[in-house]
Amino acid sequence: LRMIRNKKNQTAYDRMLELKGTIKITYLGKERTLKEIVELMVLNKKSPLYKLPEGVVEGEDFRQDALVNLVRQFESSAYQEMLKEFPQIEKELKRRDKAIKKASRDALDAFLQY
Repeated sequence: LRMIRNKKNQTAYDRMLELKGTIKITYLGKERTLKEIVELMVLNKKSPLYKLPEGVVEGEDFRQDALVNLVRQFESSAYQEMLKEFPQIEKELKRRDKAIKKASRDALDAFLQY
């Protein structure tokens, strides 16, 4: 992702990060960015975040996990959007998957013939 560039000389990785910060989803009836949602969740003591246990409980930090899951959802959406702008990445991923499957089959065949 860091080697592939668009016409603006921006890497696919940088574009994905940019998209992560600009994608909006509906939260509390309004379109908001990741930053806005996190700020609202943290600043509002009545948010769903504060209904989760505080601190580490049996090795789990539920509030941290909730925030990390939110970030990952935005990252996933940003990645999908970035793939639309950089179709050569998906093409390369398919080529690699095909090569890996072929190498696996070849290795299995060689093992079975041994």
